[in-house]
Amino acid sequence: MLQPGETKTVCFELDKRAFAYYNVDLKDWYVETGQFDILIGKSSRDVVLQETVHVATTSTWKRRYTRDTTVGDLFEDPMSKAMLVEILSKNNQMESLKQGRDPEYAMSLIKGAPIRGLVWFSNGAFSEENLEELLRKLNGV
Repeated sequence: MLQPGETKTVCFELDKRAFAYYNVDLKDWYVETGQFDILIGKSSRDVVLQETVHVATTSTWKRRYTRDTTVGDLFEDPMSKAMLVEILSKNNQMESLKQGRDPEYAMSLIKGAPIRGLVWFSNGAFSEENLEELLRKLNGV
């Protein structure tokens, strides 16, 4: 507790749980390897300190991809990105997704979308069959 105008040095430790999320596939808490921003502020609009830390996971698991996996999730992993690009390269499906838009803008539109949305975004050029093929490849089936 601080009085108005009073300052104090505060120390605290962030354990692995601070970076974890509940992984429904694992049915447990999981920490992904990656960069995390630590923000300290008087409020969410008044951040006074910021630091980025790198966290490395100590566990591994085989990700299960579903129709609800986002395009952005696929692009984070080089193998899944390559599989998506390979399938989209067939029959110029990538061009159908861009629909005359700037490529960066087109990707920003679909990165947060579930991969099932590719069928809609491509006006049918990326079919349900393409989606099933992609899921089989991603999940090694």
